[in-house]
Amino acid sequence: EEGGGGVDGEAIPRNRRLDATLKEITDSMIEDSSYGAFRKPVTKKVLSDYRDFVSRPMDMGLIARKCVGTAGYASAEDWMTDVRLIESNAKAYHKVDNDAMVKPASPDPHIATMAQWLVNAFQKAVESRAGDLQRVDPH
Repeated sequence: EEGGGGVDGEAIPRNRRLDATLKEITDSMIEDSSYGAFRKPVTKKVLSDYRDFVSRPMDMGLIARKCVGTAGYASAEDWMTDVRLIESNAKAYHKVDNDAMVKPASPDPHIATMAQWLVNAFQKAVESRAGDLQRVDPH
């Protein structure tokens, strides 16, 4: 099956084995109660001004869905880019910046720290699955 995202709209062949491996890693993080804040999208009900600080939301549920979606991920690095986006979004909203002109309504610096731990946990999981990933990811 073809995926999307190629240069000049050119289709990239879908790498289902890569997506399955990335989904397994993502699912293991979703199951870890330490990272519950990053399982689902941030809603307006939870943080009404979140989108004022974050233009491209990302969460582990979206990453997992992308792994099984039409296009999947072209490489493990593309997948890690989305994982890192969770951290940068958490920092954009939750990191305390006393010099900021506009401040978030409900910042929680602990969330930014947890997001950093999440990225570290993903990186350790990738390292522990390096052999599997090298077999399924040509990049």
